[in-house]
Amino acid sequence: MKILYVEDEEALSMLISMEIESELGCEVVQISSGNKAIDWLEKNDFSKINLIVSDNKMPDGSGATLFQYVKKNTPQIPFLLTTGSANATEHLDFEGFTEVNSKNDILVKPFHLEKLTQKIKEILKL
Repeated sequence: MKILYVEDEEALSMLISMEIESELGCEVVQISSGNKAIDWLEKNDFSKINLIVSDNKMPDGSGATLFQYVKKNTPQIPFLLTTGSANATEHLDFEGFTEVNSKNDILVKPFHLEKLTQKIKEILKL
């Protein structure tokens, strides 16, 4: 299993990536912004990505920017949004969030790492 993890806070990205890799045995590709993630998806075989986990508020492309790209180009990849706002998906940028892919979900920050790994297990049926 391969997860694209998009988070601009480097220490948090490293910590969560290590947790996912050790607890779930998934390979994690770490990327620091929505626009860099879009660039990565355009240059790599996105069919090998099983899940995108993305923060929302980031410089150089938000999670909303990335979701719009995924919605248009790779809707088969589940999208787990991590955000400080429980109602983030009510904004127009996230229109059709759960309709695009029924596995799409939201995880409100702050969260325990166990909650994240549990949510990933549910989405990927691990």
